[in-house]
Amino acid sequence: MNNSGNHPLRCPEKIAIPYDQALTGSLWPFDKYPSLSALDASDWPETFCSDEECATLSGIPKPSLLSLQTAEVLQATKAPIGHGSYRRVWPLREVAVAASVNCLKSIAHVDVKAVAKISFQAAIITRIAFMNFVKMQIAKNWAFGANIVLSENGNLGLQISDGLKDFDQGLGSLAYGSLNVIPLAVPENGAWKAVDGTKNAQRTPFLNSFNRARFQGTVVLGNVFEQFERDARKIRT
Repeated sequence: MNNSGNHPLRCPEKIAIPYDQALTGSLWPFDKYPSLSALDASDWPETFCSDEECATLSGIPKPSLLSLQTAEVLQATKAPIGHGSYRRVWPLREVAVAASVNCLKSIAHVDVKAVAKISFQAAIITRIAFMNFVKMQIAKNWAFGANIVLSENGNLGLQISDGLKDFDQGLGSLAYGSLNVIPLAVPENGAWKAVDGTKNAQRTPFLNSFNRARFQGTVVLGNVFEQFERDARKIRT
């Protein structure tokens, strides 16, 4: 399936919606779309969270959220509060990414500073995964499946299901091997270096090392997003 639409992955620096208005109404805006074609024909529907809502939904305290924003793992935008001033708000998909990063922090047993290094590449692919999670719900008859996997040797990859690979062929083209793994990053000198899976010289050693790992930590994104949806629906009614 050629799954594409006018759905950018980066936040604007500022939005025109006033701060108070941006924080009213349902946080889950996708119920109004009867079909995937209706969603793809429009701009991606944006809803926004305050710092407090983002911390509640993601499980990450506000100071750590700001650290992850500084490290460009998470993106926030600014809404006007009048007299030329602005206040930070978090797009819903960024809060979903934050919830996933918090799970990655748990399996990696590291602090926020360290998880920022690990999760930069994971955050990029998680935005795409979240949008696919929503689209597959709307499209129906599709089973979402994606796991962030941190292997014994520190290699970081995204493992996707055959269903997701077929649904988003662009994403699927990046997955390799029988396990449908998208190489993301490898540890190097105390940081994590991005892996370009389209280059055989980077992909082959990654997959060889990944497949030899005796144990792995896994963030099951389907479960993360399902819980996130339940919480987002309840936090504002």
